[in-house]
Amino acid sequence: AVFDAADTLNNLAIIYSRMKQYNKAEDCWRQALFMYRQISQSAGSVDIADTMYNLATYYYCMKNYNKAEDYYLQALSMYRQISQGAHRIGKAKTLTNLANTYNAMKQYSKAEDYYLQALAIYKQILHGADSVEMANTLNNLAGNYNDMKHYDKAEKYYLQALSRYRKISRGSYSVDIANTLLNRGHNYSSSGNERRARE
Repeated sequence: AVFDAADTLNNLAIIYSRMKQYNKAEDCWRQALFMYRQISQSAGSVDIADTMYNLATYYYCMKNYNKAEDYYLQALSMYRQISQGAHRIGKAKTLTNLANTYNAMKQYSKAEDYYLQALAIYKQILHGADSVEMANTLNNLAGNYNDMKHYDKAEKYYLQALSRYRKISRGSYSVDIANTLLNRGHNYSSSGNERRARE
């Protein structure tokens, strides 16, 4: 019964978040986390990790980056203990979002490290296939290199992201492709290559 109540609170938090009732969402996630911790040591660790991930993402959206970092690191620690099968995706997503958090905090070297860890996991899981999550990670890594003024590396990863977005969209134009092209143009502009920025 307690487990079902925790699941319900978690689902309710997601609904409140979509309704932009963020204080209610935070409260529900905190209650769910408390319940999951009460009823499990290891069996419920996936639920605890998922709830911590959701809370961290909430704090990231609220621009409370220190709290986001704290909860992403706790979630990551748990995912590393259970990183088998589908849970490896949770680990990769957490690494990417932790990298996004460090980028927002202007800690670019830390962000780079976590983006690269996430990419390594996606490559292991996907075996050459493409996914939006991997493409997003490549795009974000490119943006991080742009922030570090490593424009050649940024170009390399923008091109990889663009290639994957194009494969996923099967030739049709998408917002992800448009955004990556804009980011690539910004990278050229930042590097002083104005002619290529206009191409």
